[in-house]
Amino acid sequence: MVKRNTSHVPPEQPPVDHHAGRRHKTTNPNTKNTAAHKENRELKVQLNAHVAATQKVILNLALELEKLNPKLQDAEK
Repeated sequence: MVKRNTSHVPPEQPPVDHHAGRRHKTTNPNTKNTAAHKENRELKVQLNAHVAATQKVILNLALELEKLNPKLQDAEK
């Protein structure tokens, strides 16, 4: 049997897993902050919508009251 020269053949190596470092990484502490900030922004939008709706109701009630006020004053006379 003839022995072959294998010095030019690279040794067998397992494939490189480029994601190995990320698999067991702990959660970034800023992730919770980011989620809280997002929720906070959403709640502010909802609150502003409720405030606007409440202001509209108050304005409509004030306009109705202005219409009724002269009628009440006339009724008192």
